Amino acid sequence: MKLFHTQITAKDAKSPNLYEAIEYGKRSRVMDVSHEGYVKYHLWRTSASELGRFGVGIELYFRFVKYMAVVLLVMSLIAIPNIFINSAGNRMSLADQKFGMEQTTLGNQGTVDNSTTTTYIDFQVVGNTYHVEQRNMVTIIVFTDLGYCVMFLISLLWFKSRQGEVAELNDLANVTAADYSIEVTGFPTEPVTEEEVRHHFQKYGKIVEVSLARQFNNVIQHYKTKAKLGAKLSSALAKWTATGKGEQAAQKLMNRLNDIDHQIARVNPKNLKIEQLNADRAFIVFNKEEDRNSVLHKYRWSYWSLFRRCQRRHLRWRQQNPLTVKVAPEPSNILWENLEFSDSARLKRRLLTAGVTLLLLCFSFVAIYAVDIAQTKLDTTSDCSQSYTREEAAVGDATALACYCSSIGLSRIFFSASDSSFCSDYISTLLVTAMLTVISAVGVVVINAILKYILRKLASYERHASKTSQIRQVTLKVFFAQFLNTALIVLLVNSNLRGKVSVPSDLLVGVHDDMDVQWYATVGSSILVTMFVNVFSPHCMQLALIPFNKCMLKRKVKQQYTQRDLNALFAGPEFDIATRYAQIMNTIFVTMLYCSGLPILLPFAAASLTLVYWADKILFLRVCQRPPAYDEAASSLVLSVLPFAIVFHLAFAIWMYGVGSLVQSDFVSQSIYDFVKTHTGQDLNTIASQDNLGVVVRILRWSGFPLFCALCVLVVGLVFFDTILQILHKMLLCCNASKIVPEAEGIGEYLHELENIKANGLHTYDIRQNESYRDSIRAFDIS
Repeated sequence: MKLFHTQITAKDAKSPNLYEAIEYGKRSRVMDVSHEGYVKYHLWRTSASELGRFGVGIELYFRFVKYMAVVLLVMSLIAIPNIFINSAGNRMSLADQKFGMEQTTLGNQGTVDNSTTTTYIDFQVVGNTYHVEQRNMVTIIVFTDLGYCVMFLISLLWFKSRQGEVAELNDLANVTAADYSIEVTGFPTEPVTEEEVRHHFQKYGKIVEVSLARQFNNVIQHYKTKAKLGAKLSSALAKWTATGKGEQAAQKLMNRLNDIDHQIARVNPKNLKIEQLNADRAFIVFNKEEDRNSVLHKYRWSYWSLFRRCQRRHLRWRQQNPLTVKVAPEPSNILWENLEFSDSARLKRRLLTAGVTLLLLCFSFVAIYAVDIAQTKLDTTSDCSQSYTREEAAVGDATALACYCSSIGLSRIFFSASDSSFCSDYISTLLVTAMLTVISAVGVVVINAILKYILRKLASYERHASKTSQIRQVTLKVFFAQFLNTALIVLLVNSNLRGKVSVPSDLLVGVHDDMDVQWYATVGSSILVTMFVNVFSPHCMQLALIPFNKCMLKRKVKQQYTQRDLNALFAGPEFDIATRYAQIMNTIFVTMLYCSGLPILLPFAAASLTLVYWADKILFLRVCQRPPAYDEAASSLVLSVLPFAIVFHLAFAIWMYGVGSLVQSDFVSQSIYDFVKTHTGQDLNTIASQDNLGVVVRILRWSGFPLFCALCVLVVGLVFFDTILQILHKMLLCCNASKIVPEAEGIGEYLHELENIKANGLHTYDIRQNESYRDSIRAFDIS
């Protein structure tokens, strides 16, 4: 066995110390350091700004969740008139209302007068009934919808503007190693030493530390695997020594370690040491922030390749190679093994992971499609415009039986033996349909959880240079997969667009031609159940497991045979901010997509984000380990994507409110009607008959025209205004490159602030002192 393995085994052979493991857990978890030692943060009084000491990304996450919960609550209050109007209707039969929530949907709105085919809305106020024609209420319905859309957009813009201020205040309040550090790239392939780098930059001020990121040529991955296997081997040998069990497991681990040694020999045939590898970049820590800013000012033009070619000789490396100098990321945010990968190499990997992701989404589509098709075949919703007697139901088809049984009510069926026997087939079908609806909703949650795990692995394969960059990709991929499974697949499976759009014969051939009453009774009901489950899953489940995990911890302590394993037991799980952001984005997008027809989704979303905030706060402060110092990139990504939720909402609102069988609405004005007829020679009814999807008529009615105008303004703003702002920002940077240099915060010297820096996170760029890489580099050194 290699010396490395033997040393690990010797180190961990002694009996593990519980007190040492508890102290390790305190150091690893989110705790406040005071003169009394490690103290737990208060669950209720700890603010988001206090959590900012663990990185501005953490502070922005908790601020965002809390803020969006409040915003969605206000939107729910604004939507109360629409919920009330929907609940006042009686379009849906008892069979349509499987869970009771369906009566709050647009599909239940109004009462149809069969003699005039006019829809009325009945309001019960202080014992009096007010009979109002639906077309007179359209303005209230539409402008209530626009009201909470405007509220949502203004809230996003405010939080986006506030984000920069929060990041700046966080930087001022928390001193970190990055406040004194720069990142330098552009070194040649020749050997570079730390002394040379120090000599090149020491004229700008006292340098505390120079750390070189090496071109590991993927060998560090093998050493990480070797370190993990070595730790497992030491545990297996310790167990074998203590109990006499585990000899075969230890032998298998030895064989795997030998295989890793052979792979390392192929990747690193010359057995080069770390210091002999070429440098990819350097991280330099100055003693004073002003000295760091002075260097950034000197190299302020190095961001652009054109200006970098004209770099002065005294700024170049060995007066030959132009250098790029920028603010260094936090040391805990760096993925050292991925720094050597070029942008083109990462692009190739992203294309490959995109293909795999698409394949996974196809599998999830098939799974959800199968359940939805089974649910559709057993659907009990029927067009019961005609009433049926018991005799007619006995000799009629399934529709007659379903209409009769739904008309007499479930209470009569259950308490009458004759009716219970007569409607037994109907009740069985109703129960199976409800069960399939729940299975479909739970199945979506399960599939999304599986996709989370796989997509995280795919994101790590893309070789991102920082953990924040990796989080951005995980967030996007997981969000897209969840949104597709939760919101879009169920819509596509149940839509029948054959003859309306050109699609393959086997696609879009569902049972619903439009979002009518039956659509809300089946598809809408399934979405409501899914989002109701989403209120509690998965965050409440994680909270519920805390007492169970504590009980299991006492049992697991006795099963650990090395100090390393016992320490890991008390370290706590990772706080996965990427999948949390994706879950929140999915909740908001699904809610905004369907809340015009399903307005009760708004209070569901508000409740979900409220529970997410408190559940995550409890998990963060009591269970999870200390996270890396994330920056604001993940929050910026979420805020840049969320405005498109309003675009989807307005487009779907136009469609939902444009269903003529549910919402009766006049054309905007006679002048538009005359304008269309004059310029086309056809009236709108003729145009509507030629428009397979009915888009034109939906837009030109009062139920859709205000929403269409808002949609056009929003799209123009997103496409042009945001693009123009980005162009102007880059032009200003080119004209005034000094803006790249951060302003001095007035903090003390690095050596004087060292204890505060250690309290706020990793204080050095030395990879040997990074706990995530310590064992890997140790294995590298010993080999």
